[in-house]
Amino acid sequence: MPADKSNLTVVNALDSRRLAGAVTLLLNLFSATLVAAHDLPIGTVKITNQVIVQADVTLIQYDVGFHPTTLIMILKELGHLKTSSDYQDNLKIFRKWIKKRIQKTVMMTMDKKVVLASKITVEPMEIAKHIQTRLTLSYPTARKIRVAFDISDSSFVGLTRLYGSGFKTKGPIAVMESSTKAIPIRSPTSTKPPQDSQPFTIVGEIKLLQPLKSIN
Repeated sequence: MPADKSNLTVVNALDSRRLAGAVTLLLNLFSATLVAAHDLPIGTVKITNQVIVQADVTLIQYDVGFHPTTLIMILKELGHLKTSSDYQDNLKIFRKWIKKRIQKTVMMTMDKKVVLASKITVEPMEIAKHIQTRLTLSYPTARKIRVAFDISDSSFVGLTRLYGSGFKTKGPIAVMESSTKAIPIRSPTSTKPPQDSQPFTIVGEIKLLQPLKSIN
């Protein structure tokens, strides 16, 4: 006896819906896992400094990340929170503030002389619930055979901070010594509680291996 084609159609439709439902469930679970993986505790700021020393310029890639609720805490503390603004507007306010503030909170000295960043760029990087912003600070590298540098970071002293750091050199330059391991082997992440106002520091010394034309 031949099978009822109408019944087969109904069964196939049900199977398709079940399959689609199962796929949707798996995607939702996968997305939830990614969100949880990138989330940070409220009131905690994660900071990573990557110092890249070149023959003519030193770059500090400064990544800062936090939970969306922490953004409100930061803006309230700064007096810049606009209650009528939405999340994206407050994020723009933060990025504008951090670009101005970073010049004062991240200090670079070369041979014990303060060097100001000649250029600061801001790049938004958002991953799930983990808000992340990258700033790149450019400093002119002293054209000497040997240079000692010291970088201190006193940002976000009112919040718990998770720090990670490292450095590398490019071109005719080599690191002589430093208080942190070279990239890509980062220093272990360290935590500073809100009441600890001691700034995070990287201290090191670099040597020019191949003299530049400007050095006689």
